[in-house]
Amino acid sequence: MPSPSLGVLSGHELSMALRRAYLRLHRQTNAACSDENLTADQFVLLNALKSAGKVTQAELVLLINSDANTVSAMVRRLQKKELLQRSRHEKDNRAIAVSLTPAGLQHLEILEERTAHIRRDMEAEFSRQELDQLVDLLNRLTEVDTNPRQPQEHLD
Repeated sequence: MPSPSLGVLSGHELSMALRRAYLRLHRQTNAACSDENLTADQFVLLNALKSAGKVTQAELVLLINSDANTVSAMVRRLQKKELLQRSRHEKDNRAIAVSLTPAGLQHLEILEERTAHIRRDMEAEFSRQELDQLVDLLNRLTEVDTNPRQPQEHLD
């Protein structure tokens, strides 16, 4: 593992750089979504549904890397706007399945157009090889266990 003393970014510098990049993307996407009265997070949820089709809310939590309470609140708001629908899962009556409505797909297509420049601008900064490497590196970071479990004490 590289040492910060060898000129590599410190953990704090890395964290702050990732935070700046994320917040910039989030702010730009929120601004692009505001005319449709949607948020960047709702855009992510709608995109996930477009890709995955009908899924349970639990699956949606995993797809968008969120938590159950946040996803539940977003699903309720988007259902009120008639952009998605909830129904009983075909195989498990206890589970709720979520899917896009035609209006949801239409809003998503508008948002994809409005946010395309953001993705183009980011991609223009890197070669294809650099983009592939960046995605690989970011995926590796998501696999790092930053909260390791403390060793269990054995009670005798």
